Amino acid sequence: MNSAASSKESQPDRFTVPVQPHASVLTLAEAAAYVKISPRLLRYFVAGRKIRFARIGQGRGRIIFKRAWLDEFLDQASEG
Repeated sequence: MNSAASSKESQPDRFTVPVQPHASVLTLAEAAAYVKISPRLLRYFVAGRKIRFARIGQGRGRIIFKRAWLDEFLDQASEG
């Protein structure tokens, strides 16, 4: 077996981020993994106010999502 091929197979998907099963608040990367889209696309939805989010911290702050908000987003996406 080619060593380059075997090392590539062992690398995780670039959008795979471990999501804590009981976490109710998720970071942008965790939220993107949860809804199975790229972080860039999730930022696009945030910029267009297509998904609920909050900012914490100083300045523009860090973007966070409640799991319930993501579930609402998925429900709306499946309806329309």
